[in-house]
Amino acid sequence: MGAQILQIPDEMLHILKSRSPREVDDQVCLALAIDMFMNGDISLGKAAEYAQISLHEMIDQLKERGIPAFVYDENNFREDLEAIKKYQILKDGNQ
Repeated sequence: MGAQILQIPDEMLHILKSRSPREVDDQVCLALAIDMFMNGDISLGKAAEYAQISLHEMIDQLKERGIPAFVYDENNFREDLEAIKKYQILKDGNQ
């Protein structure tokens, strides 16, 4: 993994000094992965991969933050209705 230098405010740095470098790295990767997921830049699976945690753990992390892991909107509903209608037509035609 590549290294990157971050500019961190002194107040934050003071808090971070009590944590191990690995813990800080993990938290930064998780925060960035969550942000990219929320912005629609990456999928849920990719966010888990970037954060180096399981998909289940990523869903739990999102839940803890009040962030929905899955969005099921009106458009998804319409697509599902259309798929059900097509399936019914195929099913009825094969009887």
